[in-house]
Amino acid sequence: MIQSPKILLKTTKGYIFQPLNEIMFFKSCDKYAEVHLINHSIATVFHSLSGLEEKLCCGAKVGFYCFFRCHRQFIGAIHFAAYWKESNGIELENGAIIPVSRERVKPLRKLLHSIEM
Repeated sequence: MIQSPKILLKTTKGYIFQPLNEIMFFKSCDKYAEVHLINHSIATVFHSLSGLEEKLCCGAKVGFYCFFRCHRQFIGAIHFAAYWKESNGIELENGAIIPVSRERVKPLRKLLHSIEM
């Protein structure tokens, strides 16, 4: 059985290895972030979005996974994207909608045209 790659996250319960195929998006909350999972659970992680952006190689497809900093408060899992309406943001497969800031529209469009999902 092939397992999903994982990211090491520091949480309130200690360090966890979170599979990438379970992460829908990260949302900034002051100095911390929330990780929103496919099962609709949410956990606080002691990482900045900038640090997560680096760990996740945001803006590049890594294996089957692609994360993108689409807004100053959000990193989305583009591999879970269902729709993108430039005026409304990206709708993920679980129905969550994450915003895309005006300055990130062009880089996102370029990324989506350069990768095969």
